[in-house]
Amino acid sequence: MAMTVDPPSARLLTVRVTGAWTASEWRSAQVILADAFQRSSDVRALLVIVESFLGWKGSGWDDLPAQATLDRRIERMAIVGSQQWEDLVLMFVGKGLRRIEIEYFLPAELEQARRWLTSGQATGGKTHES
Repeated sequence: MAMTVDPPSARLLTVRVTGAWTASEWRSAQVILADAFQRSSDVRALLVIVESFLGWKGSGWDDLPAQATLDRRIERMAIVGSQQWEDLVLMFVGKGLRRIEIEYFLPAELEQARRWLTSGQATGGKTHES
């Protein structure tokens, strides 16, 4: 997995991820995200752009210690990725099980995702046709 974190702007942190994810890589990524949130106290939203995603591999996904730290800081998360991964990604991030509002957008809806993150308005469900 490759991950880049763009400099925060307008209460928004943007993360770009590619490739296949392992639990150890995701733990390292969470530490980077937690640090970015601590350095920018006004950031409350996370935009995750998933490109060339290849899925998850390996074991050890049950211990993600930075998750609680991130959950205290994030109010909303928008994930942008291809439709083929939508259900699995939403299950992975725990949509409906966490206090964070989480929505999934297709790549053509990137600007809509940014607007949703900064608008403070709920979408009331999916933003596109499945």
